[in-house]
Amino acid sequence: MAKFKNVQFTVRVILGGIIMLHGIYRIFSIREYLDIVLIDYNQSINQELFIISASIFPFLEFFLGALLVFKIGVNKASLTALIITSIMAFGSVIDDVSITHLIYNTIVMSMLVCLLGIRYKLINSSESQINTLR
Repeated sequence: MAKFKNVQFTVRVILGGIIMLHGIYRIFSIREYLDIVLIDYNQSINQELFIISASIFPFLEFFLGALLVFKIGVNKASLTALIITSIMAFGSVIDDVSITHLIYNTIVMSMLVCLLGIRYKLINSSESQINTLR
């Protein structure tokens, strides 16, 4: 069980740091990021939705990464980050944005699923230990 806690800590901190740094990078280069979104999605039906979400995503990424690093609401932060990363990966696939974005999103999604799986195993193993003590 201690092994899973060490792995969970490592995955959580590294993943949170990656997401947080990616959010910081996007925040500081928000003008270029919004220009890319406008160029890539200029054919979309609801362009305003893409602009609004593109301006919110970097701040949300930073916030969710910080939550993971500081171990605040890890399950909710992980699920939210998984949803956002899935949306970003879906957008990368649809518009053929860049293979590096798709690789980044795939790695982050895999690590989030791994983190959620480890947390699930830890919760179930601690519940089974409590049930055996009764």
